[in-house]
Amino acid sequence: MTTVASPLGPIAGREQLAQRAAEAMLRSLGATRVTLRVAQPPLDSQSSQLGMVCSGFEDVSLYPVVVRSTSLFANELVKVEVLVSATAAAAAATTRGVDDVATWLLEAHGLLYRNKLLHIDNVVVDHFAGSEYLYHILASE
Repeated sequence: MTTVASPLGPIAGREQLAQRAAEAMLRSLGATRVTLRVAQPPLDSQSSQLGMVCSGFEDVSLYPVVVRSTSLFANELVKVEVLVSATAAAAAATTRGVDDVATWLLEAHGLLYRNKLLHIDNVVVDHFAGSEYLYHILASE
């Protein structure tokens, strides 16, 4: 009887497994869309080096996402946790020349949700096989 050699080490491409699973999970949980408000790149490089000029803001749509409210009472300020798939966030970031997606999300001007601009308090990144697959954006009024 012959034995079949099993491959040693990690399976090639397994980091994509978690990314695809996260995207499928968000879609199956009733995916919605949120808008991230980010600063546009400066037009004049000299004045932007001093931080004197803001070229304006750009609204970036993120989909699929799931929004979970963390407010317990009706009279509390709005607090939400937004789950964003890494593929959706990376697609939005790379079209704008961004390499570090988590920092880009954290440094955004805010998150538009239900016609309110929420402050981004924290961004938590989930990793699997050395790759990011899910972002948790914690935002509040």
